[in-house]
Amino acid sequence: LPANVLAIIAMHETIAAVLRQPDKAKVTQVAMKVGAALQAEFDLQRVHNEGLQERVSMAFIGRLVKAKDVRKLTSVLERGLGRTVWNDKLRVQAGAALLRVLLETVTVDDPISGVPVKALNRQVLYSKSKSVGVIVPSEELQSLIHKGHLDFSLVNPKLLPMLIRPTGWRNADEGGYLAPASQGFIMRVHGCQEQVRLCRTNEGMSRVLTALDYIASTPWKINLRMLHWIQEAWRLDLGVADIPSHKDVPVPTAADYGVESLDEIEDVDKRYEAFRTIAKAKRANANLHSLRCDMINKLHVAVEMGMHDRFYLPHNLDFRGRTYPVPPHLNQMGSDVCRGLLTFAEGKPLGRRGLYNLR
Repeated sequence: LPANVLAIIAMHETIAAVLRQPDKAKVTQVAMKVGAALQAEFDLQRVHNEGLQERVSMAFIGRLVKAKDVRKLTSVLERGLGRTVWNDKLRVQAGAALLRVLLETVTVDDPISGVPVKALNRQVLYSKSKSVGVIVPSEELQSLIHKGHLDFSLVNPKLLPMLIRPTGWRNADEGGYLAPASQGFIMRVHGCQEQVRLCRTNEGMSRVLTALDYIASTPWKINLRMLHWIQEAWRLDLGVADIPSHKDVPVPTAADYGVESLDEIEDVDKRYEAFRTIAKAKRANANLHSLRCDMINKLHVAVEMGMHDRFYLPHNLDFRGRTYPVPPHLNQMGSDVCRGLLTFAEGKPLGRRGLYNLR
């Protein structure tokens, strides 16, 4: 594959992982994702180069390329295209090789000096007898993310709302999204194989499937007026409506306690209190980072969906059997910001019963 393609794959998957898990993006997990994306791209290039397109709808391939969804592409290639066989070890090795080059070469400019500094760093966290390697964004990169300067093409949210009515659930494995690999499983089982087995028996599930299809058939649209005001509140950092602040919580330093190092504080209780205060501020900033990234994704999806007069939210079940929308970033069960951005595409009279429910 060309060097520029390898660079895009590594950058895209790594930045996405760092945004999802700031300070907790494990090196092995990121390497696995990079390796899986590399495998998918390799197979896609082989499809084009060897003339295998005739065995797959080119319109579908076009949608896959545009979506950049590794799981969709993987499913298509596995079903009849002689997909390259890579085991997990090979994926991790290939991904780790790209990741190592990425960490060594990617830089951002220091906002004060203008000198290029590393954008991503590898750190080792110790927990009891274990040590885990994680990828941490530099302060300069975090600043770019917080200020909204990060290119949205690097974020690329997965499992977006659908522009056409979701396909009906035919069984526990098929329904919702059109592409088989994006459909997932009807229930969020968190690895419980017993629940998987029971769902696949399909006993007494017909009414559940019908209910999921009915809920997913509701068309939604973006409240463009509300979107405008939320974008302004975010841009101006007004700190209203639970929109996260652009500013971090101040983290105390040793100098604030009149010492060069916290270990120099003689009173044990005061020393531990200082450590706790600093740790609390760092946790608050990590939480703010996560909330900012989530807000960026919400606004990105809202802007994309705002260009259409209607869209749909496929649903599945949690392990208790409750229904939830599959798209994670923007749905009717999300935060107040999400609910404010959404409105029904087809208005209906409220009626006496609807008024009673609102009360």
